[in-house]
Amino acid sequence: EIRAKKAFARVKKGHRALGAIVRESFLVEGAEVLADFDDGAPAITRAAYGKGKAILIGTYLGLAYYRTGLEKNAEIIVGLLESCVDIVRPAVAGRGKVRVDMLKSGNGQAMVIVRNLEKMGIQTSIEIPGFENFSKLREEFTGEEIRLAKHRDGVRMKVKLSAGKVKVYRA
Repeated sequence: EIRAKKAFARVKKGHRALGAIVRESFLVEGAEVLADFDDGAPAITRAAYGKGKAILIGTYLGLAYYRTGLEKNAEIIVGLLESCVDIVRPAVAGRGKVRVDMLKSGNGQAMVIVRNLEKMGIQTSIEIPGFENFSKLREEFTGEEIRLAKHRDGVRMKVKLSAGKVKVYRA
């Protein structure tokens, strides 16, 4: 088990997660220790590297998440990424689990892929940052067209998806 020594991104101090297979601690020279193992040995470190940052994790957090679905592990992985990079992501309204992928090319093309991860149908609203130059999207396979409403730094779209359904929209 690992424990966050300090708060970072969406992770609070004391947050716990489980590793898998490997438990390797580190001799820390110039890096910041973000989490440690139960015995106090460093488990996750972060350091400046070139123009970015490097993160070293002494266990397989992703494998433990993949095998068991432990949300605590996913929170640490996402928190580590968010603590190093500014990520622009869509926001989904409501409680349903929906995956949204946004793709934009330099030549003005865009795609939004929406997947309902629930076992029941949902209707939701999705805020998509950076798409303010688009007014509509067309579903790739059905031809369904949806209008986009201007919202903050992007647009808002409303979508209805049956259980497990994926829709692919192009601008």
